[in-house]
Amino acid sequence: MIVRSGRPACTCARRASFIAVSTASEPLEQRNTRLSFIGDSECSLSVSTSVISVENGSKLLYDSSVVTCLAIASAISLLPEIGIIVGDTRREIMSAVGDGAQFGVRVTYIPQDQPLGLAHCVLIAHEFLGDEDFVMYLGDNMLEQGLEGFVNEFESARAKGGAAAPTAQILLCHVDDPRQFGVAEVTKEGHVKRLVEKPKDPPSDLALVGVYLFDKTINEAVRAIKPSKRGELEITDAIQWLIEQGKTVRHEVLRGWWIDTGKKDPLLECNRLVLEVLEPRNEGSVDASSQIEGRVVIMKGAKIVNSRVRGPVVIG
Repeated sequence: MIVRSGRPACTCARRASFIAVSTASEPLEQRNTRLSFIGDSECSLSVSTSVISVENGSKLLYDSSVVTCLAIASAISLLPEIGIIVGDTRREIMSAVGDGAQFGVRVTYIPQDQPLGLAHCVLIAHEFLGDEDFVMYLGDNMLEQGLEGFVNEFESARAKGGAAAPTAQILLCHVDDPRQFGVAEVTKEGHVKRLVEKPKDPPSDLALVGVYLFDKTINEAVRAIKPSKRGELEITDAIQWLIEQGKTVRHEVLRGWWIDTGKKDPLLECNRLVLEVLEPRNEGSVDASSQIEGRVVIMKGAKIVNSRVRGPVVIG
């Protein structure tokens, strides 16, 4: 996802853009600044064959192959315009999201016909994004931490101006085995010195989470880089280009849990964590002989008869 984060003088709500990018050939994209995520809201996660939905009064969306999430629900009032980059599973996403009216937003779909890389997503989204700042969010991530502070720190640093004003900011996380990840080498001033993909000798234990914040300079970077060996325009190459051009790239270290939900076991762990923050509610019916314990959500139309239900669980 890419979220536009620039704050023009006009008072309209389009202060940022957001693109959610799946790791298959389909990304997502949203517009406007302050984005909060799952850690700020109660949610339940249920798995289906094609779309995994999160119930939060509104829905967060997931594509089953890469669990692409559209973080609308917790940012509904701050993201009035959403652009979604869609690929192979566009039908499922378009069916689930529609025109965005159910979320109180306006949705525009941007097709990516082939998985040509995350930097390519920036290229094809340029007409939508313009030259404003934006957040790119890889949609197979689930974070406990909201992103409002991440955006605010970037804006604050840019507001100070000067040669050290950042052109980009990336979210990092301490990991046990950084050899399995893209890793950042950082300076004591909090700047990113270089990025290394799955290094044998990691320069740090700071892995790239897949959340990035850019100003318009990234548009020059994605045009300057060449495709990688796998034939894709890599966003890490574009960030490295910024660094080599003397631009400042900041980082923030993630607070709370981070799960890459592209695989079954992490997805189930994510399901458990999300269920743990459920607020119990009953929109269905429970007969007098039934007992409900713990964090249980009973959806509209569900009936509990002569049963004992122990949470965390969602029924419906």
